[in-house]
Amino acid sequence: MTEALRIANSIESNEASKTVKAPKAPLTPISPESIKLLIDDFQEMGKELFSLKEAVERLRPYIEKARANGYTIDDIAKAMEKRGITVDLKTLKRYLSEAPSAKSS
Repeated sequence: MTEALRIANSIESNEASKTVKAPKAPLTPISPESIKLLIDDFQEMGKELFSLKEAVERLRPYIEKARANGYTIDDIAKAMEKRGITVDLKTLKRYLSEAPSAKSS
């Protein structure tokens, strides 16, 4: 093995072993009661998996309340992501601009 190749392999090995920490996202307060109610709603429906659109629809009352309390769509998307629901801002805005479905009200 040439000296240059040995050095290159050593650098690659060192780079691969470095741990990169992701920046911490700012905390967005979420009412524990809202989360509990959401979980209760999902359990009452007897369904374990939901499409993104269904999840946003089920969260609509909480999202609207958060918006009324001054939270931005970005704040809401970040809060949803912390709870495992990843949604693009454009998609969230589109779903919220659509009329609520009859079965969610």
